[in-house]
Amino acid sequence: MKKLKAIIVDDEEKALNLLEKLLIETEQIEIIEKISNPLKVECLTSKHKPDILFLDIQMPTIDGINILKNIREYNQNLSVVFITAYNKFGIEALRLKAFDYLIKPVDRKELKAVIDKIKNEKENKRNSNKIKLPVKDGIIYVKVSAVLYLMAEGNYTHIHLTSGEKHLSSYNMGRLVDKFSLNGFERINRNLMANSNYIYKVNKENQTCVLNANGTEKELPISGTFIKNLKNL
Repeated sequence: MKKLKAIIVDDEEKALNLLEKLLIETEQIEIIEKISNPLKVECLTSKHKPDILFLDIQMPTIDGINILKNIREYNQNLSVVFITAYNKFGIEALRLKAFDYLIKPVDRKELKAVIDKIKNEKENKRNSNKIKLPVKDGIIYVKVSAVLYLMAEGNYTHIHLTSGEKHLSSYNMGRLVDKFSLNGFERINRNLMANSNYIYKVNKENQTCVLNANGTEKELPISGTFIKNLKNL
């Protein structure tokens, strides 16, 4: 498996450089951004779409907990590892689905163990090619890559495939969010999740995005939150 792409965040330059050194030593991580200004984290995360975000908690202007709260509004898939000098934020980190929580000074073995767990999880997800969904006539098994977008309708979810085929699942959107978020889907508004691999164009003024699959385009409405995090793209 190729190296995991990572962004590292810490307002202290010394801590940032030390973490960079430890990650390079693992030979499993490609660092695509080092960020000391926490206000830049969301934009650069949206722009680069890393596999892992190593995030300090106590920082000026905005802390790591609130940064992750904002990110979780539109991205449930990102693996976030908190790096902090304090252990009092553990419960909040779990609520926000942080992958792990490491205390400074970071132990090399603990860091490597976390990276190995993330790599194994991502590999397992790649190997899970199909998702089982209950529909009106029974059950369907669909490849995640064949799903273009999901649309919520009350307690049901419309499954739109890249082939143009459609299915109505008795699962509501809430039951599908985590399953599809782990496979590259993004919540583009309250009722829609789109396969990010097919997002072709975003119109910020009209608040729409265009999905393109097999030469066919589909325009969908997007939320202000989704637009906000695309402003640097």
